[in-house]
Amino acid sequence: LDSRAMYEFHPLSHFNDRPEGVEIDTIVIHSMYCVLPRLGTPFSMDACLRVLDEEGVSSHFMIGRDGTVWQIVKEDDRAWHAGESKMPEKFGGRENVNDFSIGIELIASPRSGFTDSQYDSLISVTNVLLRRLNIRYVLGHEHIAPQRKVDPGELFDWNRYMNAFPDLIWGVEDA
Repeated sequence: LDSRAMYEFHPLSHFNDRPEGVEIDTIVIHSMYCVLPRLGTPFSMDACLRVLDEEGVSSHFMIGRDGTVWQIVKEDDRAWHAGESKMPEKFGGRENVNDFSIGIELIASPRSGFTDSQYDSLISVTNVLLRRLNIRYVLGHEHIAPQRKVDPGELFDWNRYMNAFPDLIWGVEDA
């Protein structure tokens, strides 16, 4: 199954090449919403894409409230989603998580929670990535940059997501 056939491609230019020989083995879950009223409604995928563009950042995928999936950066490229980041020590403490990870943005506010359609699409995207890449770790942005990030946040149901993938190593404590 070719993931490119499953998603609309909405490319941003905020990415670069991964370092030579780096294996992609991590998924980082993010959440975002459009906080700039001039760009549209808070849950608009178009508005959120513009926010990423204006901030000079990107992720590999964006999942809308209705489960729509947009691919923003190709998996082989390094998206700029994690910023200054470090894996937990129990996973080796590697820095520069963008180098070896796939970033997935879920459109949600700190109070909205996540929709059934988003969980379904996130599980589908993860299944495709598991077939294509050697994914071993899944964490939230909050787990790799805890001093500065809180997403996807306390309303993200890690147990619901994790139960779909019992063989992965989760970076979530007490989920």
